Amino acid sequence: MHKTKEKRISKGKYLKPPITPSVNHDEQYPVFSFRFLQDNFSVNTCNIDQLRLFIEKLHNISQITWGKWKLAQHKGIGYEKIARNSIDAPIPQNITDDIQYFLSFRFHNGRCVGFRDGIIFNILWVDGSFKLYEH
Repeated sequence: MHKTKEKRISKGKYLKPPITPSVNHDEQYPVFSFRFLQDNFSVNTCNIDQLRLFIEKLHNISQITWGKWKLAQHKGIGYEKIARNSIDAPIPQNITDDIQYFLSFRFHNGRCVGFRDGIIFNILWVDGSFKLYEH
């Protein structure tokens, strides 16, 4: 009877540390998350036309990279920075103090405000009534 030897992998090519390529998030496409959307400024503040155009805007933005979105005009497809202290709504407790500004983009007579984390745009407020911050 032949004994099978258990192969031990303790050195050699099998234990090389994995190479983690550095990722340039500006070359990636935005991903939208509604996980932190606030009830007082949700899609309920929008009428049906605003909602339709909001979805179209999300789709259009998702077709360009973060780098291109960053360079776009804020009155078009781009976004603008809004200082944290300009927001006229409670800041969610899970938003840490190191986030000093939020990103806001326009859609038909409305604004969407959130923050970037890597490639993810976390939507906090959808403002169809222009009450979230001074315009």
